[in-house]
Amino acid sequence: MTMAGVALCAQALPAWAESSQCHRPVDRYQAIEHSLNETYRRAEETLERLPREDWSLATRQQAIGNEAEALFRWVRDETRWLPYQGALRGARGTLIDRQGSHLDRALLLGGMLDLAGHRVRIVRAILDERAVQLLEGAWLAPSPNGRALPQASLSADDYAQAARQLGEGEESLRRRVEAVDRQGQEMAARVGERSREQTARLHELLAANDKADDDALGDPSAALADHWWVQIQTAGGWQDLDPALAEHRPGQRLHEGEVEVMWVEEIAEDQWHRVSLEVVAERLESGRLRERTALLFESPAAQLAGRNVVLDIQPLGLPSPPTLLGGDGDFTPEQLPDLLRSREEWLPLLLIDGEPEIQHSILRNGELGDPEGGTGISEAFEEASSLLGEISVGGRADPAQEAPAPELSGVFLRLTVRAPGRKDEIFQRALMDVIDAGVRQRGVQGLAFNDAMIEARALAMLSTTELMAQTHWWPTSYTLARLLHGSLDNRMAALGAVHAVRRDDPGLMGSAIERLAPYPVELIALAHHRRARSPHAERIALTRVNLLSTFERLMLDDTGPARETGIDIIDNRVAVLPGEQDAWRVRLDQGVLDTVLEAELRGDNGAAVNASLDFALAGDAGDVWQLVTEPAQPGAFPVRSAVAIEQALERGYWVVMPTSSAGATTWWRVDPLTGDALGMGPDGRGQMVEQILVLMNSIDNAASAVSTVQAVWGCLLTGPSPGAMQCCILREGAMVAGNMALGKLSDQWVKIASSAIESKIYLAALDGVFGEINGTVVDGLMPDPC
Repeated sequence: MTMAGVALCAQALPAWAESSQCHRPVDRYQAIEHSLNETYRRAEETLERLPREDWSLATRQQAIGNEAEALFRWVRDETRWLPYQGALRGARGTLIDRQGSHLDRALLLGGMLDLAGHRVRIVRAILDERAVQLLEGAWLAPSPNGRALPQASLSADDYAQAARQLGEGEESLRRRVEAVDRQGQEMAARVGERSREQTARLHELLAANDKADDDALGDPSAALADHWWVQIQTAGGWQDLDPALAEHRPGQRLHEGEVEVMWVEEIAEDQWHRVSLEVVAERLESGRLRERTALLFESPAAQLAGRNVVLDIQPLGLPSPPTLLGGDGDFTPEQLPDLLRSREEWLPLLLIDGEPEIQHSILRNGELGDPEGGTGISEAFEEASSLLGEISVGGRADPAQEAPAPELSGVFLRLTVRAPGRKDEIFQRALMDVIDAGVRQRGVQGLAFNDAMIEARALAMLSTTELMAQTHWWPTSYTLARLLHGSLDNRMAALGAVHAVRRDDPGLMGSAIERLAPYPVELIALAHHRRARSPHAERIALTRVNLLSTFERLMLDDTGPARETGIDIIDNRVAVLPGEQDAWRVRLDQGVLDTVLEAELRGDNGAAVNASLDFALAGDAGDVWQLVTEPAQPGAFPVRSAVAIEQALERGYWVVMPTSSAGATTWWRVDPLTGDALGMGPDGRGQMVEQILVLMNSIDNAASAVSTVQAVWGCLLTGPSPGAMQCCILREGAMVAGNMALGKLSDQWVKIASSAIESKIYLAALDGVFGEINGTVVDGLMPDPC
């Protein structure tokens, strides 16, 4: 289901267009606007019914009360310690997940005590061996989290009350709940069956592994010994509140020696798990590759978790989105292809919940521009009324006049994860790279840029990356609340898209798209399903940042311009709580599930590239995959995957890949020590979909100004008539707005709502509303092909 139907073909054209190709009566728009407003009203009502105490510190504290001992008991009894040092989750993440390190649990308790009006400080000490042994015994004991996920139980009274409040019959509501359950069960069965079958095949291939080591992730004693708790000020002085042991009471603590005390804001920066995002520009100069940092942003992981993080590469020198779509006296949309190809300056734009972070632009010669230094870029952004701004079409002076020898050859996203007690870890993804991986490996001496590389660069620089730093599991109530908030944030964009089609004005469509807020629906769904669909939901935990992303970029392949999109799990390593099944197998199972979910949650049409899909097809066909544990002779691996496979083997991973490398592009990467596994694509990414961009393809882009460019680009590639292009621009622009406002939510809602415990009837009813509004839009307003 999509919201694509808010797009209509045109009735009256601007001066640059000759004729429109279809007509629609105006009264349909009013009906759609009414349906949208009603849908948003129901969404707001449903949001109010969700249990905010599951994710809101203030609501949870109010539910417990102001008494310090009651708050202490709740944290002691309802949360569990996990073996890592420092603050990964923060107070809110620890509340959501009900587990965390010593410091995270102290932050949660301290945060609620502060809300209750108590004066709180944080205490730290390094425990002696006796205290560590006590904690280790508690760690190995059963815990509140060591149980299966609960199930909903609905009574006749529940249905009767909901029917009165919703104005709908009880039997109708029962059917809605049954439909939601059925669809959720079908998804769980589909994902579960594929995961179990593929894990069994992988385990058989890996059966000879004698390197498996459940202690490979390190001794937890350091995390046990690095102990944190809180103190509150009472009439008699500072009182300890240490939730480390189930038998602890206020005033008791594990450590009796010297302690370090501090206010929360005085906790050292290096005690927080941190993520840095770096955009690196690489240039080819005199046979060597050199790097410059165009953007660097660092944040505690706990502050990034749950926030919408989007990285766009913006081509400078483009008109604003309304002009881009509607044209003006100096610009018509037909000019866009040549305009994109001729760009010589781009700006990495990082959006954190819609707030921009801008540092340097990137020039075609690999040098950096400086918006902070009063250059034309800075002035343009200060005067801009949108993210793209109102930068003139002409852009900067042509750098070719300076005849620079260097050329921009690549732009990379480099992610660095820092955690107390661990070495820094670096992950890298190419945002644009015009140098073949094999050429990079052999060396770039003598490599010269050509026209094809320049065009490929211009296309690839139109990219969007969504990123999620997952520090905790996402329970159903929290996930649904995030989905509803995102949809409500985009209501004005959806209504604006309807208005643009009513007015037959592509410029208004550009204005509607500008209002879109980042909304990573697939990543939200993935963060939820990773635990909700896991066969080991009660055993897996996060003790490090997991990095999830989606990517979207244009590229040149053998047939011309193509669009490549996908979900890319960058790091999915999990910890395993004490239990019967060995931790190595639990991690292998989880890695296969994560890869299956990458394919399940991305619904684009096109040629899907995913290891679980290829592995399943191979199994059905009786094709054999092989285990590779050592680097091989050149030519032994598939051309597109060779470099990534060789790098994985050099780092100590094992690889499972097709025996016949002809045409193969996907493979499994497995850590032989820990069992951590992940399906990989040609360049070391996860699942992807490749599409050839032709006129009227469905282009569902990320919410950014770049989406406008990508959508319109698809409308122009085949050189349509002005009337057809007008229709296409309206249609594709509306699909961007509609999908971000409701369509993507509708696609994922039922799969998540089926796991709900509370307010399930209302959630199921809202799914029905989503289905009805989408059906009305598609059936009533979707145009014939332009």
